Amino acid sequence: MTILAPNAIISVGDDQIDNHHKELFFLTSTLDQACKDQKRSQLISIIEFLETYVMEHFSEEETLMKKMNYPHHQHHQDEHEVLRNQVNKIRTQYTQKTPFNELALSIRKLSDQIITHIYTIDSQMAPYIEEYHEQ
Repeated sequence: MTILAPNAIISVGDDQIDNHHKELFFLTSTLDQACKDQKRSQLISIIEFLETYVMEHFSEEETLMKKMNYPHHQHHQDEHEVLRNQVNKIRTQYTQKTPFNELALSIRKLSDQIITHIYTIDSQMAPYIEEYHEQ
C-alpha cells in the first residue's frame, strides 16, 4: 500500500505535471476509503479518474517531451502505453463484474505502478524541464 504525504512528491519542475501527480497521490486515500466501505460504486469513480489521468496527463507529458526534445521520449512513451493498457484491463475487470477485492487489488497495483513511474521515470525529466523553462 502506498501512502505518501503530498509534500513527499517529487517535483519535475512543471506546475501542471506536478499538480497532476499530486492528484494521483490523493487517489490512494480515496481507494483506501472505498476498500473500507466495500462499495463497488466508489471503484468506478476511481477507474474513471485513472482513465482520464492516463489520457490527459500522459498526453501533456508526451507533448512537453517533444517540445523540449527529451532524449528518452520513446522509452517514456512506451511506459505510458503499458500503464494505459493496465487501465483498460481494469475497466474490463469492472465490466466483467470481477469480485470487489480482486478489482481493488488491481487498482492498488496500478496506482503503485504509476507512483513508481513518477519516482523513477518522470523524475528523470526534471533537469530537462528546468533547462527548457529557462530558455
